[in-house]
Amino acid sequence: MGIFFDDNKPKVTDDEWRKQVRYALSSRGLNEREINFVEMIFYGDFHEKRYEDKGLQADEIERGIKMLKEKRNLHTLTDKQISIVEEELMKKL
Repeated sequence: MGIFFDDNKPKVTDDEWRKQVRYALSSRGLNEREINFVEMIFYGDFHEKRYEDKGLQADEIERGIKMLKEKRNLHTLTDKQISIVEEELMKKL
């Protein structure tokens, strides 16, 4: 670790989210309110303090998807929509 440490873990960056994943979710039937809610779930992962920590890694995606499945009282996403979110995010890793 140190100055030359390079984190090679695949990630979905904030830029990829905004330019590719949001569009893909919209084209697959999620509305803007639903997409914004999903973005809120992952907001902290996109905006971590350390540059090398920014973005969604596989374990963070899994944690967010698990939360969406367990906390149904917080949103209106269906099982199919949650699966679409997971699929589109995992495609970008």
